[in-house]
Amino acid sequence: MVHWPDSDEPRPHPGLHWKTPSLITWAAGRPFVWLDDELTEADRAWVSATHPAPALLHRVDAHHGLTEADFAAVEEWLGEV
Repeated sequence: MVHWPDSDEPRPHPGLHWKTPSLITWAAGRPFVWLDDELTEADRAWVSATHPAPALLHRVDAHHGLTEADFAAVEEWLGEV
């Protein structure tokens, strides 16, 4: 289970989604998939630079939710890992 920071804690990495550092800690060097509607290129770059294992950060359209295309992207990534 991921332990999220309290909302009043200072954000140690400005510009990143507030979940990003906690997910990297939770992953502990293991591959992981993260589906979210608020992911940015800053999150992808930070994970790529700080996380030693493969990670898929896939942005989901908040207006449509998870679609077949999202599941296909995850399935394709899993086949490559």
